[in-house]
Amino acid sequence: MKRTYIVCFILLFSLWTPLHAEDQHQATITAPAVERTADGLRGVLSYMTVVTQQGSGHIYIDTWPLAEVDIQGSARLAVQVACDVVHKNWEHYDFFITVRSDSPIIGGPSAGGAMTVAIIASLQGWELSSDVVMSGTINPDETVGPVGGLYQKAQAASEIAHTFLVPDGQTTIVVEEQTTRTQGPFTYITTSQKQLDLVEEGKAMGLQVKEVYDIREAVYYFTGQEIETSQVEAEPIKADFMKPYAQQQVDGIENEYESVTDSVQEYTGPYKSDLQRVLESAQEQITYAHTAYDSGSYYTSVSACYVAGLYITYAQNLLLYFENQSVEEIFSDLTREIDIVYTKTTEARPRGMTALQCIATAQNRIFEAREYVKRAQAQQSTSGQIEYASYAERRKESAEFWLELASEYQEGSEISQDALRNAASSMLNTAELSLVYASSILSAGDLLSEAQSRLQTSQEQFVEEVYAASLFSAVESRVYCEVALISYSAQKEALVQKVERARERATKAIETSRQQGTEPVLAVSYYELTQSLDEATQSLIYLGYAEEVASMAEYIDTQPSVPMVTGEPAREPLTPGSGTESSTPEPSEHEAAQQNGGLVEALGILGAGIVIGILGSWLVTKSVHR
Repeated sequence: MKRTYIVCFILLFSLWTPLHAEDQHQATITAPAVERTADGLRGVLSYMTVVTQQGSGHIYIDTWPLAEVDIQGSARLAVQVACDVVHKNWEHYDFFITVRSDSPIIGGPSAGGAMTVAIIASLQGWELSSDVVMSGTINPDETVGPVGGLYQKAQAASEIAHTFLVPDGQTTIVVEEQTTRTQGPFTYITTSQKQLDLVEEGKAMGLQVKEVYDIREAVYYFTGQEIETSQVEAEPIKADFMKPYAQQQVDGIENEYESVTDSVQEYTGPYKSDLQRVLESAQEQITYAHTAYDSGSYYTSVSACYVAGLYITYAQNLLLYFENQSVEEIFSDLTREIDIVYTKTTEARPRGMTALQCIATAQNRIFEAREYVKRAQAQQSTSGQIEYASYAERRKESAEFWLELASEYQEGSEISQDALRNAASSMLNTAELSLVYASSILSAGDLLSEAQSRLQTSQEQFVEEVYAASLFSAVESRVYCEVALISYSAQKEALVQKVERARERATKAIETSRQQGTEPVLAVSYYELTQSLDEATQSLIYLGYAEEVASMAEYIDTQPSVPMVTGEPAREPLTPGSGTESSTPEPSEHEAAQQNGGLVEALGILGAGIVIGILGSWLVTKSVHR
């Protein structure tokens, strides 16, 4: 019997070999948080441990007592930013994140910056200094975002560290101060605010307070390692491919303008001056289109022609109405014509990434045309009906333009509907997580409202199986969330710096796409458009589009394209025709190969274990007989 026990033990021990031979790397970082007590806010410490290993893009989160969804949004974003910084593909790793605190704390994303530092250290195998503590959110452009409760967090940090890192511009803070006054049987508590210099307050605590602008600075304080930003030498980013189309558009819009102007001149009714004012707006856009064309900004010129066309079509349709045609008569064929173009765009199959960009744009334009028709039908005023229906007409023409452009870029293998469906499903999850995360930090605003609208559009397109459009709409939703985070609380000077950072990222993405043999026409068009914009937020949006569209091959070729966060399930987009089922992306070639390789590895280890066990058993038997 004793011999049997020994044999079993050897067999079990030999099978205790890990199924993953890759090395695991671990990093632990301390992040201050805030808890609410009967006496007010108090700083506490939380501890995060990150373990990374070869895997397939999963994120596993174990938090106590934190359990809010915003920690998942922080983790997802932290993983993506960390991998971007050190040039690693997060889809080739699994991430295990443990968060612990001794006290119930107020949830929030303020540990996102520290989490990103820990992930970078784990990926690189770097040691983290225990003498440094950090608080700050992480933004998609690698900058560290603002947080609250820094005075209380500094107090907690001073218990274990000598350096406290805070977001750029947050060494001057405002804190609440309470005074108590007793008068007779009554006690009066007055709350006031006062401004503090956190650097000076830190000195009194024995703490050195430092501002950090981005995650690279933070990594340096924790590790002493400098991560340089890679420089890209790119060709001038101009939409030269649009030149012949721009010339056609300029010539065409001038002919339209002259024709409608002549008709308005012949009109003798009471609304002539109103029509002329509309045409004046069209003329301004035509002049701008010429200026843009002459400067080589051809996509900008096309865009100006489109806006001019809106005014011209609106004036033309108003004129028909003033000449006693009904709205129904004016737009009698519009719905049928939109349906025809809708069918063409949805049946188009892209061959290559450039054609995909054009087809997705055409699909989105025709979806917008259908939406404008709905809005026109919902209008109470006749002018409103004509305005929205005119928009629908022009959006239909824009869809036809992009569909024609797609036919000229049909090169390479066809991108399957399954690949597009999986990419759209995955990007929908990403966009939804981004919106949840951004909403946990920011109050409702125009950017988040637009993100919600684009997300809803993407979901509707997914249900209708228009996967290319769904993918691009989800990307747009994600970009709006990212811009909302990036521009949050930023001063004008800081926004200028963020625009330049976004321009560098877009440039890098476009050049990478070109090196891979794809001219990202839509990305280049968006990039060019920003050169004529003065508004920083709008520039960030279009540069975000440019970066994402230029990188679109990453979402198509590798699946799933959203880190799979374990801890609280994220909602999946609905499959077409279903009210309850969720879609499951097919595994990518890398993931399938990894799964197959893992199975072969496991079987090999199992076989080796059995052999070792049998050999060990034989040796034990021999020793017992002796």
